[in-house]
Amino acid sequence: MCSEGAGPRRGLRPAKSSNTSAVSECPNPRPSARLLTRLTKTADVYLKTRARAREAAYEALLGAGRSEWRAGERVRFYRAATGAPVWLPDALETAGATAPPESAAWPPYDVPHYLGVLRTSYVSRLRKAFAPDQYEQLFRSSGQIGLFDRYCLARG
Repeated sequence: MCSEGAGPRRGLRPAKSSNTSAVSECPNPRPSARLLTRLTKTADVYLKTRARAREAAYEALLGAGRSEWRAGERVRFYRAATGAPVWLPDALETAGATAPPESAAWPPYDVPHYLGVLRTSYVSRLRKAFAPDQYEQLFRSSGQIGLFDRYCLARG
Protein backbone atom coordinates (compact mmCIF):
# COMPACT_ATOMS: atom_id res chain seq x y z
CA MET A 1 0.00 0.00 0.00
CA CYS A 2 1.23 3.43 -0.86
CA SER A 3 1.08 6.20 1.72
CA GLU A 4 1.42 9.94 1.34
CA GLY A 5 4.91 9.87 2.87
CA ALA A 6 6.38 7.99 -0.07
CA GLY A 7 9.94 9.19 0.52
CA PRO A 8 12.13 9.32 -2.58
CA ARG A 9 9.21 8.38 -4.83
CA ARG A 10 7.76 11.85 -4.41
CA GLY A 11 10.49 13.37 -6.57
CA LEU A 12 10.43 10.83 -9.39
CA ARG A 13 7.52 12.17 -11.43
CA PRO A 14 8.76 15.80 -11.30
CA ALA A 15 12.30 14.70 -12.18
CA LYS A 16 11.10 12.66 -15.15
CA SER A 17 8.80 15.47 -16.21
CA SER A 18 11.52 18.13 -16.07
CA ASN A 19 13.97 15.94 -18.00
CA THR A 20 11.34 15.17 -20.63
CA SER A 21 10.58 18.89 -20.97
CA ALA A 22 14.25 19.76 -21.24
CA VAL A 23 14.71 17.28 -24.09
CA SER A 24 11.51 18.33 -25.86
CA GLU A 25 11.83 22.11 -25.64
CA CYS A 26 15.42 22.72 -26.74
CA PRO A 27 15.96 22.50 -30.51
CA ASN A 28 19.76 22.76 -30.34
CA PRO A 29 21.90 19.77 -29.42
CA ARG A 30 22.14 19.67 -25.65
CA PRO A 31 25.32 18.50 -23.92
CA SER A 32 23.42 15.46 -22.62
CA ALA A 33 22.48 14.46 -26.18
CA ARG A 34 26.07 14.50 -27.37
CA LEU A 35 27.94 11.24 -27.45
CA LEU A 36 31.67 11.03 -26.97
CA THR A 37 33.26 7.93 -28.39
CA ARG A 38 36.74 6.68 -29.13
CA LEU A 39 37.23 5.50 -32.70
CA THR A 40 38.61 2.00 -33.08
CA LYS A 41 39.01 1.96 -36.88
CA THR A 42 41.04 4.05 -39.25
CA ALA A 43 39.25 5.66 -42.19
CA ASP A 44 40.54 2.96 -44.58
CA VAL A 45 39.29 0.12 -42.37
CA TYR A 46 35.88 1.71 -41.85
CA LEU A 47 35.33 2.43 -45.53
CA LYS A 48 36.01 -1.25 -46.32
CA THR A 49 33.36 -2.40 -43.81
CA ARG A 50 30.85 0.42 -44.36
CA ALA A 51 28.70 -1.50 -46.84
CA ARG A 52 27.99 -4.19 -44.20
CA ALA A 53 27.37 -1.95 -41.20
CA ARG A 54 27.30 1.81 -40.80
CA GLU A 55 28.43 3.28 -37.49
CA ALA A 56 27.19 6.68 -36.35
CA ALA A 57 30.52 8.16 -35.22
CA TYR A 58 32.21 7.44 -38.55
CA GLU A 59 29.16 8.53 -40.54
CA ALA A 60 29.17 11.83 -38.64
CA LEU A 61 32.77 12.42 -39.69
CA LEU A 62 32.07 11.52 -43.31
CA GLY A 63 28.96 13.75 -43.31
CA ALA A 64 31.11 16.67 -42.14
CA GLY A 65 33.53 16.15 -45.01
CA ARG A 66 36.28 14.38 -43.08
CA SER A 67 37.86 11.55 -44.99
CA GLU A 68 40.76 10.82 -42.63
CA TRP A 69 41.00 10.06 -38.93
CA ARG A 70 43.02 7.79 -36.71
CA ALA A 71 42.07 4.94 -34.45
CA GLY A 72 41.97 6.18 -30.86
CA GLU A 73 40.66 9.63 -31.82
CA ARG A 74 37.79 10.88 -29.64
CA VAL A 75 34.72 12.14 -31.50
CA ARG A 76 31.59 13.97 -30.32
CA PHE A 77 28.36 13.65 -32.27
CA TYR A 78 24.58 13.60 -31.90
CA ARG A 79 21.59 12.35 -33.86
CA ALA A 80 19.80 15.06 -35.86
CA ALA A 81 16.04 15.15 -36.44
CA THR A 82 16.66 13.65 -39.88
CA GLY A 83 18.25 10.61 -38.20
CA ALA A 84 21.68 11.51 -39.54
CA PRO A 85 24.62 11.64 -37.14
CA VAL A 86 26.20 15.11 -36.85
CA TRP A 87 29.84 15.59 -35.87
CA LEU A 88 30.56 18.20 -33.18
CA PRO A 89 34.19 19.21 -33.63
CA ASP A 90 36.25 20.57 -30.79
CA ALA A 91 36.93 24.31 -31.07
CA LEU A 92 40.45 23.64 -32.32
CA GLU A 93 39.21 21.28 -35.02
CA THR A 94 36.67 23.64 -36.62
CA ALA A 95 39.18 25.01 -39.12
CA GLY A 96 38.68 23.09 -42.34
CA ALA A 97 35.46 21.37 -41.23
CA THR A 98 32.22 21.96 -43.07
CA ALA A 99 30.15 22.00 -39.86
CA PRO A 100 28.78 25.34 -38.61
CA PRO A 101 30.79 26.89 -35.73
CA GLU A 102 27.84 28.30 -33.75
CA SER A 103 25.56 25.97 -31.77
CA ALA A 104 22.51 27.87 -33.13
CA ALA A 105 23.51 26.76 -36.63
CA TRP A 106 23.52 23.03 -35.81
CA PRO A 107 20.58 20.99 -37.11
CA PRO A 108 17.94 20.26 -34.46
CA TYR A 109 18.39 16.98 -32.69
CA ASP A 110 16.05 13.99 -32.84
CA VAL A 111 13.69 14.66 -29.92
CA PRO A 112 11.65 11.43 -30.19
CA HIS A 113 14.89 9.42 -30.33
CA TYR A 114 16.31 11.07 -27.20
CA LEU A 115 13.00 10.75 -25.33
CA GLY A 116 13.18 7.03 -26.13
CA VAL A 117 16.76 6.93 -24.86
CA LEU A 118 15.65 8.64 -21.64
CA ARG A 119 12.90 6.08 -21.19
CA THR A 120 14.89 2.96 -22.06
CA SER A 121 18.24 3.92 -20.55
CA TYR A 122 17.20 5.57 -17.32
CA VAL A 123 13.53 5.22 -16.47
CA SER A 124 13.36 1.50 -17.30
CA ARG A 125 16.05 0.82 -14.68
CA LEU A 126 13.46 1.68 -12.04
CA ARG A 127 10.99 -0.99 -13.23
CA LYS A 128 12.11 -3.50 -10.57
CA ALA A 129 11.69 -0.96 -7.77
CA PHE A 130 7.91 -0.67 -8.22
CA ALA A 131 4.87 -2.86 -8.66
CA PRO A 132 3.74 -2.81 -12.32
CA ASP A 133 0.77 -0.50 -11.67
CA GLN A 134 2.94 1.94 -9.70
CA TYR A 135 5.60 1.98 -12.41
CA GLU A 136 2.96 2.71 -15.05
CA GLN A 137 1.55 5.56 -12.95
CA LEU A 138 4.93 7.15 -12.42
CA PHE A 139 6.42 6.73 -15.86
CA ARG A 140 3.59 6.47 -18.40
CA SER A 141 4.76 7.86 -21.69
CA SER A 142 1.93 10.40 -21.97
CA GLY A 143 3.00 12.01 -18.69
CA GLN A 144 -0.67 12.50 -17.87
CA ILE A 145 -1.73 12.00 -14.26
CA GLY A 146 -4.66 9.59 -14.12
CA LEU A 147 -7.93 10.40 -12.43
CA PHE A 148 -7.65 7.32 -10.22
CA ASP A 149 -3.90 7.32 -9.58
CA ARG A 150 -2.94 6.73 -5.99
CA TYR A 151 -2.61 9.98 -4.08
CA CYS A 152 1.09 9.78 -3.24
CA LEU A 153 2.10 8.89 -6.79
CA ALA A 154 -0.24 11.38 -8.46
CA ARG A 155 1.24 14.21 -6.42
CA GLY A 156 4.76 13.19 -7.45
